[in-house]
Amino acid sequence: TPKLKGKKLTLFIEEELKENTTYTFSFGSCLQDITEGNIQGDFKYVFSTGSTIDSLSIAGTVVDAFTGNPIEGMIAVLYPAGVHDTIILQERPLYYSITNEQGAFAIENLADEEYQLFAVQDDNLNLRYDSGAEQYGFLSGPIQTADSNWVRIRAFKDKRQMQFEGAKYVGFGKIIIGFSQPVENAEVRIIPGDDI
Repeated sequence: TPKLKGKKLTLFIEEELKENTTYTFSFGSCLQDITEGNIQGDFKYVFSTGSTIDSLSIAGTVVDAFTGNPIEGMIAVLYPAGVHDTIILQERPLYYSITNEQGAFAIENLADEEYQLFAVQDDNLNLRYDSGAEQYGFLSGPIQTADSNWVRIRAFKDKRQMQFEGAKYVGFGKIIIGFSQPVENAEVRIIPGDDI
């Protein structure tokens, strides 16, 4: 929990820290020099609960699967290897990084382990994938930090099946009907029944 008093920021860690683990607090560009006012870009505070600081990394780009264009603002997220792909719907990642204008990301200070790597368009900032609403991508298998090269993730948006979402009466002769996707070539037929 962060606490800001004047120009002093205090962080309170409410969860128990894991043994022999490297932690990183990323402040981005939200800090500035007190005297000059210069922005401190990409500032990080790294510490370890063990005797060493993990120093491996995974880097790459996230691109649109259909156009090949880089996607800015996606989050690249890491989970332990061997997890089911639905984990991005349920749990926050161990590590994450946000892509820049070129779609590039780097996740640093990692242990020599295998991870599952996903990319998620996180519009609501919950560090999870919201099915059908956000773009996502993934590597098909685990990635080993010791062997990692520059990786490329192709992100796409799930095509949900067309389904009826509901209807609402809004006034005489007007009804709003909702569907899960845009409707093309809609046709309305009135079917007489007992209620008409």
